[in-house]
Amino acid sequence: AGGGLRQSTANSREFPTFWRVPGLPQSVRVDMILPNADSTYSVIDGTLSTFDESYSSDVDYSDAGKLTNTGENIAFKINNQLIAIERRKNVTAADTLFLNISQMKYQTYQLQVTMENMDSDGNLAFLKDNFMPSNNIPLNMNGVTTVPFSITTATGSWAPNRFSIVFAPAVIVPLLVTKIKATPVGKNIRVDWAVEYEMNLSHYEVQKSVDGISFNVIGQVATRNTGNSALYDMIDENVVKGMNYYRIVAVERDGTKVKTDVVSVNIKEESVKQSINIFPNPVTNNKIQLQFVGQQTGLYAVRLTNIAGQVLYTGGLSLSSGTSTKVVEPSTILTPGVYQLEIYGPDHSQQTQKLIVQ
Repeated sequence: AGGGLRQSTANSREFPTFWRVPGLPQSVRVDMILPNADSTYSVIDGTLSTFDESYSSDVDYSDAGKLTNTGENIAFKINNQLIAIERRKNVTAADTLFLNISQMKYQTYQLQVTMENMDSDGNLAFLKDNFMPSNNIPLNMNGVTTVPFSITTATGSWAPNRFSIVFAPAVIVPLLVTKIKATPVGKNIRVDWAVEYEMNLSHYEVQKSVDGISFNVIGQVATRNTGNSALYDMIDENVVKGMNYYRIVAVERDGTKVKTDVVSVNIKEESVKQSINIFPNPVTNNKIQLQFVGQQTGLYAVRLTNIAGQVLYTGGLSLSSGTSTKVVEPSTILTPGVYQLEIYGPDHSQQTQKLIVQ
């Protein structure tokens, strides 16, 4: 049966059904959860709606009516009928799923809304709270959203029609990065950033440069995609003497990248650990980037071998600054595997670095 707001045939033509990938099942499940004293959680009731154009828009034999429990209850309310499991046509841009809660106690609960494949083009939804209208929560259209709420002596808090799930056409608002900051923390640097309107992102890349021009990815951070504001941070443990430049790149699900402004931290020599690192490792594009930190200037020799000890490359580097990045480009195409790079300094010191090619 159709759930929530019913449209006449004429009105339905004003709100076309959202596009979706054929064959992917769509559903909305709402569980009522009770936090326990031992910090665990118990699911005390739940309700489910599934969607397909072959289903009816009316309550019929394919829907399961609600059998009330002796404790708390939650169900969809459709044409004054309580439904535990409903089958309905695909949602439209003006649809609402009305929830009904009953026999609540004076305590704190959680609503866990699980949506499956509801992230069709142009489709957004939020949990509407009639008791706290300012607390409307955007929902993850293909995942789980958990919303805490409390029942008090206030009438509206335990009203049966307190909650509903409202669908609306998406208004695309570009991601807004409201803050990016890099701060020394001991011998490391912490990069913080804050965003608004976070939706449809794959992940964030944290990129670093020692010259403010050439940037490399030093880490990835998963996104929450709540549609609201979010705070993130990452620690850089490979700090270099002098300027450390950072920027954040937001990677959308379609591969589009949005870059932030660049921030920097100037690190004095005494706070930096001397090192030579291959970065990034695994290496890419047959280019081995060597990051020198606090090293002696002069001529360096490098030799690359495979695990069998065969020499694949020999060459030299000139280091005019103790902290800089140099690129080694072997003429031999490196196949996936493990290699060793030997580095000989101007003071006849030797380091051996393991590098990986994927």
